[in-house]
Amino acid sequence: MKTTTGKPVLHHVPPYDKPQWGDGRLLNKSDLPFWGGKGEPPAVGAYVDIVGPKNEIATVLGYFVDDKWLMIWAERHSDGKVGDLAGTEIAQ
Repeated sequence: MKTTTGKPVLHHVPPYDKPQWGDGRLLNKSDLPFWGGKGEPPAVGAYVDIVGPKNEIATVLGYFVDDKWLMIWAERHSDGKVGDLAGTEIAQ
């Protein structure tokens, strides 16, 4: 499976790091992708609440890395559309 931009979708959470911020800048350097959500990334098959005005729910289908950030590949329950979610876009 690939994202709409051709990135491979992983079915397991890859190793990642948590970003450390200061003065609006990313302070830590890492060779690993960063997970921007609170807590751990949700498991494949988990339902997640999407932060926003629509109160949507999505099912996690997998993960991919985009520009050093760990992203979630998910299917929205409201319309069946599949797309990406950043860790900051889900309620945890």
